[in-house]
Amino acid sequence: MRRHLTLLLAAMILSTPAIVMAQSKNSDQRTPVARISYHYSYAWDAAESGYPHICFALYDGGYYQVSRLTMDGPQTLQGKLSRSQFSRLRELIKGFDFDSAGGWVVRKGAESLLIDVTSDDTTVRHRWVNPDRERPLPDAAVKIIGWLQNFEDKGATPLTLRELGESICPPGSLKPLQPTVADLRPTFGNGFCEDQQPQ
Repeated sequence: MRRHLTLLLAAMILSTPAIVMAQSKNSDQRTPVARISYHYSYAWDAAESGYPHICFALYDGGYYQVSRLTMDGPQTLQGKLSRSQFSRLRELIKGFDFDSAGGWVVRKGAESLLIDVTSDDTTVRHRWVNPDRERPLPDAAVKIIGWLQNFEDKGATPLTLRELGESICPPGSLKPLQPTVADLRPTFGNGFCEDQQPQ
């Protein structure tokens, strides 16, 4: 009996660091340092390349979650950026520190980029909307969108609902990205990305 108790105590002591490390890893990944949403609401056909809807959440240490609409349907992945990818994306995000002024009316379609950057429990939001191609995206926004469209998800794994912490999309994105529903209609809804359901 005493021997069993000793073995049990030893097992608990040895497993504690692993449990603490797992909890630490999960808590580090619970709050993104940046969340990006790109939405293209014009008609999209098979001849076009790229993704009309992308949401990307970046966490400390380079861990990421990405949700995007592909020709084959919605895709939700997670992985870890290389150091160079992590540095490059953070550099691009720092360069996008302005917003489109005034309101907008959308008649045919729009392209939008929304970025939330969180630091010390404070979130700063930047948004640019190009309604009906009348307000072109600035170079800093074009670079971020280019990075997202060309991002190579080497080593990424599917993201399950259980593994999803906060929403991948910034709250209040102009169009929801719902990985379980491929909605290609050129509408500009009032939904929120928090409703997305990873595969």
